[in-house]
Amino acid sequence: MWNPDITEEEYWRMVDEFLEINYGDGWQYLREYIDMNEEASEQVGCWTNNYSLPFDMVSRVYYEANYEHMRTLFEKALALCNSAEQEEKIIKAQCGVDLLGLSATYNSVYKNGTAEEKKIYAERYKNLVDTCRKYELRVGDYDETKCPDNYDLNNIPIFNFYDNEGAKEKGR
Repeated sequence: MWNPDITEEEYWRMVDEFLEINYGDGWQYLREYIDMNEEASEQVGCWTNNYSLPFDMVSRVYYEANYEHMRTLFEKALALCNSAEQEEKIIKAQCGVDLLGLSATYNSVYKNGTAEEKKIYAERYKNLVDTCRKYELRVGDYDETKCPDNYDLNNIPIFNFYDNEGAKEKGR
């Protein structure tokens, strides 16, 4: 806002600087995730503020196909952070990735995967819930968001975080 004539190159240079300051030497992995998330958003097309769930803004199919790589990016960033503060920021940021990734892969991995895949999935979900509780995180910024009080995987994980009955009825 302070410089409406900024070039796209200048903008991304400032984003990169912000990421490096806040997330440490592994910042480039988080930048790659941002680029991937932008691609997931572009696959959905134009959206405004009238959505019920994140998959109205980003492609569930894209997240399903790329979730493992996105997790790897966060693991690499964690390995290169320079402080406990940076580590905490990366851990918190990964919660959004895990919520979307676990929700996108619920049927393919949790419902139809191998016993080992289901075990890893359940562990990741438990870690997501525990991390949200530990840091008192609300996934999203809407009144209907919450942190589940259990590890129930009878629903797609996103439904355990959102109390939006209309969205559930739509099957998103």
